[in-house]
Amino acid sequence: MSSRNISEPEEQFLMDLYNKSTIASKKGDYDAAISSLDECLCNDPQPGLAILAYWNLAVTILMKFNFQERNGEDVSDEEMKWCQRMLICAKRVGGIYDSHLKNHPTYGESNYAIYQQSKNLYNGYTFYGSVYRDNSGLLSQRSMKNVANAYATPLRCIANEEGA
Repeated sequence: MSSRNISEPEEQFLMDLYNKSTIASKKGDYDAAISSLDECLCNDPQPGLAILAYWNLAVTILMKFNFQERNGEDVSDEEMKWCQRMLICAKRVGGIYDSHLKNHPTYGESNYAIYQQSKNLYNGYTFYGSVYRDNSGLLSQRSMKNVANAYATPLRCIANEEGA
């Protein structure tokens, strides 16, 4: 997330990516939405756009995997990896708000609801999927090593936090 001055063409490029993700998400094309948000975030947007993009990335992941309608016991290791990514995005929303927007005269108040929603999302899913139902139907502790090793399409915007 940038504190540098971004040129008008760069800013427009980032907004176009963000808008493209919104359109894709509304159409139910969550993979395209995730890809556009990832590209936007990898291009170092200003805090006001970064908080929206991370929040929408978290929500898009939630919607793609329908976690809100599913029991965490039944998600695969790959899906669990995506859940962890969702939590990283929600946590980043909080970090951006606290460090860049909280006391900002224009953006602080308007992003407070997103900040609160991201905290609720994070708190509501922190232990989601930590146990799973094995082949015999018994509940077992999920191996986070298996989750870390599960393949999932890379998300470059959070690559430095995955597995940390």
